[in-house]
Amino acid sequence: MNPAPAKPLNTLADLTPAARQAIETRKISGSWSAKALLKLLGELQRWDLGVEERKKSAHKRVIFSCIAMVVSIFLLLVFISFDLWYIGVALTIGLVVFFVMSLRAKYALKAVDVPDEYRTIIRPLLRQLSQDIDPNEKVRVECDLAGTTESKAKGTKDIGKYSYQSAKLTVYEDPLCHLRLTLLDGTEAVFSIDNTTHKVVGTKRNSRGKTKTKTKWKKVTTLTASLIPPQRLNWDAGKSQQLVDRRSEKITFAEKNGVMVAKLQKYYAFKSAGDEPTGTAPSADAAGLFVRLYAMRPAAGGAK
Repeated sequence: MNPAPAKPLNTLADLTPAARQAIETRKISGSWSAKALLKLLGELQRWDLGVEERKKSAHKRVIFSCIAMVVSIFLLLVFISFDLWYIGVALTIGLVVFFVMSLRAKYALKAVDVPDEYRTIIRPLLRQLSQDIDPNEKVRVECDLAGTTESKAKGTKDIGKYSYQSAKLTVYEDPLCHLRLTLLDGTEAVFSIDNTTHKVVGTKRNSRGKTKTKTKWKKVTTLTASLIPPQRLNWDAGKSQQLVDRRSEKITFAEKNGVMVAKLQKYYAFKSAGDEPTGTAPSADAAGLFVRLYAMRPAAGGAK
């Protein structure tokens, strides 16, 4: 992985117009030169690092203000006993306002955050492939920066899981990024990242009748690499099975426009309780998919 830039970007004014538009519209699309796209991703990486720092600070403020707000309620009783209720009320109201503002700041940062995969997978992959990309061809890009949002929910159903009175499952489908580029030998390389996130919210009551809610998350990340050769090739299907881990990978071959396309997919699962998982696939695995696809290509003379 490339070392992180030393200076994160913290305001939209620090960004170039292209990067600012990507943050505001929550997407990157169109045709780009590899150099311009790398520059944009570099800015987004620095922006993401700045947001991550501010998210940590906002989270600490939320925790501090929540604790202080609870303590102020007890102090209010003390102030009332000394007939200084107005001081206690003012303190409590001030801390409540501070808590609400901290909470809003935390959610506001989430709205401008960039999925970590852009700095941990996509930019490193593009840097590795940059020397092999045809400089006369553009990189076609369709990327979504919004992350997991309610608009991507594909429905909610009650799964009645375990000892919970009810457990509701919501599935989110997030096509994170799709890149299509042309290599120096004329081969088209296609790469995509797709996240499918499962959110289970379970509720149950204890013996005293108190309702308890617990949230569990599972994110499945799919990396997909495809090679579309400039002419028809007889792929080595036997070798392909030796280079694929069937527990977490899948390889398929399909004819498209008269040529045989090879597609290799690798799956990752991340779980967490409370908050959405933040894990990402290893950056080296993305380039490794293309390395293995090239290893499956037939030797010279294998084309027909």
